[in-house]
Amino acid sequence: MKYLLYALVVFVGVSLFLGITWAWIVPDVFAGAVKEGLLPDKLSLLQTLKLTIVVVTIVILIPTTIQGVIEAVRK
Repeated sequence: MKYLLYALVVFVGVSLFLGITWAWIVPDVFAGAVKEGLLPDKLSLLQTLKLTIVVVTIVILIPTTIQGVIEAVRK
């Protein structure tokens, strides 16, 4: 139960970070794409949750993949 609470806190924290960072950086860096409608200036809640799932999955998979490569090379 303790780890589930930690996972929830991390998930919410990453979601907030991604939403705030997107709204702060993307309109300035990609102003042309936002103006043309290629990128949203702010993410909806669903978009933020989807992006959070992708980011958390990648962060979890990269260390395990690297560890697997290291173990395969050592054999």
